[in-house]
Amino acid sequence: MGATVSTAKLASAFQTPGNETIYVLYEETYEKNCYPHTPHWGCRTVGPLATVMKWIFSSGAACEGGMLQVRGGRNKPEQYIADWLTQLATPKEQHDVPFTLVVGGWDSSIPKDKSEEVLSRLTAAGFESIALALAAGEKHAGSLWADSRLVTCLYGEGDLAPWRIMRHSHFLNTDRPDLGYMPMPVKKPALAPAPEFLKVDGENRLVRQKDGSWRCGGWEYSVIGDFVGTLWRDELAQPGTFRKRIRAFREAIQAAPMVPADMKVLVDLTVPHYSTYDVQEREEIARHFPVKQTDTGYEISLKRDPGDLIDLASENREIYRITRLASQCVTWVGEAPQAQPA
Repeated sequence: MGATVSTAKLASAFQTPGNETIYVLYEETYEKNCYPHTPHWGCRTVGPLATVMKWIFSSGAACEGGMLQVRGGRNKPEQYIADWLTQLATPKEQHDVPFTLVVGGWDSSIPKDKSEEVLSRLTAAGFESIALALAAGEKHAGSLWADSRLVTCLYGEGDLAPWRIMRHSHFLNTDRPDLGYMPMPVKKPALAPAPEFLKVDGENRLVRQKDGSWRCGGWEYSVIGDFVGTLWRDELAQPGTFRKRIRAFREAIQAAPMVPADMKVLVDLTVPHYSTYDVQEREEIARHFPVKQTDTGYEISLKRDPGDLIDLASENREIYRITRLASQCVTWVGEAPQAQPA
């Protein structure tokens, strides 16, 4: 299985002239399907607390499906996030790092194939003069301490990683507990109830929307991962609650009942298509399965045994094909089965 294996973590920090704490996160990893398994350090993200927390939870989401592991194998998002919070509590002192920005090859500070999006982001953040100079082929010199907002904009808020300008050696082996993030945990958090879920087949899950309809959220691990990636704001507002939130969400989706036998599926053909595959599948489903035409597309009745999990490897692929459509154009209509009294 292709997966990234995390073997060590380290957080460093410094204070800006305006007394804002900036964190720099380093991680040691190797790729499971590449040999030999030699871990190497890389700088993952940089920015103020909110920026690095967003990255931590987004990365932790990859643990749910097994794409991010530890040496022993699978690792839960809860543990991965907790390990990073331990590092944030006791950061090392971060060096000042001089850098030069230039648009160039794949390993440049700004790769050419991403330059349009990156320079647009710089302009929107107030760095228009720098963006114009870089677009004209010029270089821009700066330093981490003096230009922390620029560095955060480039390497903390986009998809570029700060290893392009920083190495693992760019911190001092000096603890800075005064810059650590150690909030008091909330003892009685106000947790929002988990959404309602339905099982479509062995893997796919429906998620109840605010209007009462259902949409396919994807495979179970993906739905959980997406939820984990959004929790950084809740954790900042109510520290120490992420484990309870993830556990409650996971338990709710794992206990979901099967879709009812009388459920209907509405396919809206007026929604813009997202790929050639999506257009082909919409047409194929309408040709191969009984459908009822509607003002915006067509309706499919499932007519199936709600207690029967579909084998995705079998020839019966009706529901599987429906779940492959872009969720924006597919609405599932029906009521969840009533829970039976114990």
